[in-house]
Amino acid sequence: MENHTGVLHSSLRLAVALTLTLFVFPIGLHAQFTVDCSGNDPFAYPSINSALQNAGPGSSAIVEAGPCTEDIYVEGLNGLSLGALWGNTMDLHGLISISDSQTVYL
Repeated sequence: MENHTGVLHSSLRLAVALTLTLFVFPIGLHAQFTVDCSGNDPFAYPSINSALQNAGPGSSAIVEAGPCTEDIYVEGLNGLSLGALWGNTMDLHGLISISDSQTVYL
């Protein structure tokens, strides 16, 4: 019986340590938003600005189709990535304004 109690206590300590780790180092908070300015993908955001309204720290807005005709306003976002999928280009007709933000990758 003593052996089972030791295993139970060890398992409980491990579960508590893992739970606390998830609170200190949360994973999965970095959202990725797909943007389709052509309007062909009903599951994608229709503009970059509409995706940025839901963006938080560490988010990515990936343009899969365009061209995007809009002025982009990035305000109060940290760790934002804005661009196209690897090997593709993003066609933007407009201005980009960045204020009160840090570590913005274009």
